[in-house]
Amino acid sequence: MAGMFAPYRAMTHRYTVSAVPWTQDLQIPWGKLLWLLGVVAAGWVIWLAASHLGPGLSAAHGQGTMGSWTANEQVKDGWFGDFVSTSGTVIRPHIRYAGSLSGVKAGTAVPALDTGASDEVYPLTGSGLWIHDVIWIIIGALTLIGLLARGLFVERRRWRSTRANSLSQGAGPLP
Repeated sequence: MAGMFAPYRAMTHRYTVSAVPWTQDLQIPWGKLLWLLGVVAAGWVIWLAASHLGPGLSAAHGQGTMGSWTANEQVKDGWFGDFVSTSGTVIRPHIRYAGSLSGVKAGTAVPALDTGASDEVYPLTGSGLWIHDVIWIIIGALTLIGLLARGLFVERRRWRSTRANSLSQGAGPLP
């Protein structure tokens, strides 16, 4: 009796039932969307950290334009102010000071180093913020490598599954 139903066991099919036929085409592949968002986020973290790494390393080596930074506005994580080079030619308004400040109030001026960062100047002795940038680059790179490897693994499994299904459909029923 078991041998009589064996051919039917190999021919099972799945059907998607929908009240509206066109809704089947509008299904959102959430797994792929989340994977893509993860890849974009990891790339953004790498780019952001790498854009601050160069100026941070330059400040750690004492390279850049020397000048004076004057505190204007305190925010939650630091101070913003204006940077003026010692020659008076470079003026950068509303820029963050990347060093530690104690006892600072609006109008306080401290020596600073401009290394070309888009949003900050550094103390003359440099800053250890570049270490944080390196850590974020490593975290972003490992995340990106993991996501890309997972994506390749999933696509390889999907390709093998599709290939195996197409090969099994051409074969006759199992004896």
